[in-house]
Amino acid sequence: MKNIFLFAFVLAVALGFSVSEIAAQTAESRQQSKEIASLFNKTKHKIKEKGGIHVEVYIDINSEPAVKQSLSEYSGRYKSETDDWLDLKIGANGEIEVSGSEPAPQKSRRFKLTNAKIENALLTGTKVYEDGSTEKFEAAFLNRTVRASKNDAGTTTFGIGVAFVPPKMDLGSGFVLNKLFYEMK
Repeated sequence: MKNIFLFAFVLAVALGFSVSEIAAQTAESRQQSKEIASLFNKTKHKIKEKGGIHVEVYIDINSEPAVKQSLSEYSGRYKSETDDWLDLKIGANGEIEVSGSEPAPQKSRRFKLTNAKIENALLTGTKVYEDGSTEKFEAAFLNRTVRASKNDAGTTTFGIGVAFVPPKMDLGSGFVLNKLFYEMK
């Protein structure tokens, strides 16, 4: 893995990128993956008492970028709660292939990702839908821990958090989608 980074660094310098430009891109991708992870954080603690009945609701969801040692560790099938999916394959040459589906007002839309790139747990590329339309894609590989009480150690799942900027909306049907978590299966 270190050899791949060294090769990429030497290639980038040979192509005319300065060391500061390379460092800036790395810092930018690290920051962007942290920002996406923060979209998947949530804490809720409510206590209700009515008629002598005490009800307490607690949930804490904490997401952090999941940087892997090898790109091949990201390969696999990911599935969302909406039964949409992402298939991610890393070739021996480091080529990244992604296909998947996402919710839409009528039915799920299928796409393939072109120009896919992974850096600091940030997955970027361009979605090309079956009808030929395109859209920017940005997601972060996440370790997502859900705790049901303050004393709960939590359950951690690995997956991909996708941010939709701007949100996907269909005002006629009330459909709004601003983020989606695909868990590795």
